[in-house]
Amino acid sequence: MEQPIQLIVAASSGAVTLSLIEYLHHRVGGHTVRLGERLREAHQAHHRDPQEGGVALRTKYRQRLPLVAGVGSLIAGASWLVFDGPIAAAVLTGSVLGYLYSEGYHHHMHHRAPHTRVGAWLRRHHYVHHFVDTKVNYGFTSPVWDLVFGTYKAAETVTLPPDRVPADLDPGMGFVLRERRSR
Repeated sequence: MEQPIQLIVAASSGAVTLSLIEYLHHRVGGHTVRLGERLREAHQAHHRDPQEGGVALRTKYRQRLPLVAGVGSLIAGASWLVFDGPIAAAVLTGSVLGYLYSEGYHHHMHHRAPHTRVGAWLRRHHYVHHFVDTKVNYGFTSPVWDLVFGTYKAAETVTLPPDRVPADLDPGMGFVLRERRSR
C-alpha cells in the first residue's frame, strides 16, 4: 500500500506534467501549424477576442473535453506502464486537477480583474504575450517553463486596448489602458 506522501508526490508530478503540456500546447499548437491549422486558428481567435465572446467556463470545459480525455489517456497509459495502479491514478488525478486549474485560471484572468499582487503579476505575465510580444510568455498560469525554455519576458506595465479588459481592472496593478483613437 502506498504512503500518502507517495500519492501526493505522484499527483504533484501529474500537475507539473500538465503545466509542461499547457506550455508546449500553447507555444507549438497555438502559434504554429505543427499541431494543425484548426488548433492554431482557434488560438488566434482567442488572441483577437481574449474574452471569447463571454463564453462560460463550463462551456470551455465541455468543448475541450475530447482533447483533455485524449491527453489524460496518454498520461494514464504512460503512468500505468511505469507505476502501479494507485500511483498511476494519482498522476492522472494531478494532471486532471492541473488542467481544471489551468483552464479556470486562464478564463478568470480574462474575465475578472486580479485582486492580489500575485494575481496582477501573473496577468501581466500573460498579457505581455497577448498585447506586447506573442513569441514570449506562453505559460499562462506559471512562468516556470518560460524561464526553462528562455521565452520569459518581464514587464512592469502592459498597455491594453480598452475594449479587451474587464471593466473593474485596477490600473495601479501595472496595467495602462491605451487611448481610443478618434475616427
